[in-house]
Order: sequence, then C-alpha cells, then structure tokens
Amino acid sequence: MNSCFSRTARLAITLTLVFLAGCARSHMRVDPDVDDGVGGGGTESQDVRTMADQMSRDLLAQAPLDASHGTPSLYVVGLDNNASHPIDKRMVVEMIRTRLVQHGRDRVRVLNRDASTLQEVQAERLAKREGAVEGSQKKALLGSDYVLTGTVRTISKRGRDGMSSDYWVYSFVLVDLESSEQIWANEYDFKWAGNRPAVYR
Repeated sequence: MNSCFSRTARLAITLTLVFLAGCARSHMRVDPDVDDGVGGGGTESQDVRTMADQMSRDLLAQAPLDASHGTPSLYVVGLDNNASHPIDKRMVVEMIRTRLVQHGRDRVRVLNRDASTLQEVQAERLAKREGAVEGSQKKALLGSDYVLTGTVRTISKRGRDGMSSDYWVYSFVLVDLESSEQIWANEYDFKWAGNRPAVYR
C-alpha cells in the first residue's frame, strides 16, 4: 500500500514539475542598457543607445553650425558597414536622427531623406497642387545645409585556442554641403574578447 502510494505520489510530483516547466516563461524582459548574459562580440543594444545619445549631444554642443540665415538643417545618411558582424544599420541611423530631433529643437532642423519618405512627400505635394486632396499650406521642399555620415569598421582576431576579439569603431562626420568642409567628427568604440562569440542575426 505504502509502496503503491509512494509510486503514485512520485508520479504526481513528476507530472506537476513537468507541467510547471512547460508553463515557465522562455523569455523575460530585461533592461536594454544591461548585459543580457547571452554573450557578445558585436554591437549590443546598450552600444546603440549610448552611441546615439553621445553623438547627437556632442554634435549639437560642438559642431559650428551656421545660424546666420536661420536655423540650419541636416540629414543623416545610411551607415556604411565594413564590420565583421552584421548590424542593423537602419536602427543606428534612426536612433541618432531621433536623438537629434529630441535634443536639437532650437538648434537644428532634421530632414528625412529616406527614399520611401521622399516618395510619400513628393506624391502628397503633387496631389495638393493638382487639387486631388485638400491642403492650404504649400511649402518649398527644404534644402539641407549639412549631411551626417557614418562608417563602422572592426579589427577581428581568432586564436588557435578558440579565443577571439573584436574591436569596433563607429565614426561619424558632419559635412557642409556648400563648401564640403568637414566641420565635426566623433567616434564611438568598444572591444569584445572571449572564447565563444554570440551569433548575431
């Protein structure tokens, strides 16, 4: 009797544990500025957030933007990726552009030069001018005074013992579109070292 009960109790406990394990969350929300414990080797969420904030604040504080003819304007072009790992270039560019809008409201006008956005703007402008849609305000398409460009490069090493390292450098420059003068530049860099780099998708 006791043996039978013991087997039944053990089976019930085992099934309960299996059920609870099956119901356990496979993922949990974590702070994007804290290491997630998955591993590294590439650009992490905290890198993108820190870099976007540092670059936008430094540009607005240090770049000699010419405001003699009103608030200057700029746009951000795509990031040139020469790194050893894939990165979401659009995420980096969009986050920098967002930070520039947030921090530079009275200092600079940020233009959106994405191809899809320009198509939408041009189509809407044409529809207004042809009377197909209502629109009282007809504005000139803004020209830009400056362009912000970026490049990312890496130095990657792999040792015979399975160890590896990746040194990342994100470089940004602001160029005057009238004179071609590079009026501002900054870099964001970091380095990973370990024996099993994470796989980035």
